[in-house]
Amino acid sequence: MRYRWAYVFFVLLSLLDLSLTCFILDGRMGREVNPIAELIVSRYDLFGLIIFKLSMVALIILLCETIGRQRDDLGRLVSRLAAGMTAVPVVLAAFQLIAFTQ
Repeated sequence: MRYRWAYVFFVLLSLLDLSLTCFILDGRMGREVNPIAELIVSRYDLFGLIIFKLSMVALIILLCETIGRQRDDLGRLVSRLAAGMTAVPVVLAAFQLIAFTQ
């Protein structure tokens, strides 16, 4: 693994995103804003969403590793961007939960 710490943060944030999403959807406090994920939820329920999101995590890590073999700097950048971009829905979901509970 080339970018171990970026992957650690990416996986942890992805799991937090998945947990918050399932909590919000299961509690009827909101809806999935990603249209692809929404389609998966409508067809396959939360189990399908879990498989989809975990598959995306694996695909992105494989993509970073593949890019990193040719261009280490670009692979590192993509891995860091993946972790950073995954933080956005986590923060938004946290605000949504705070707003819903008040």
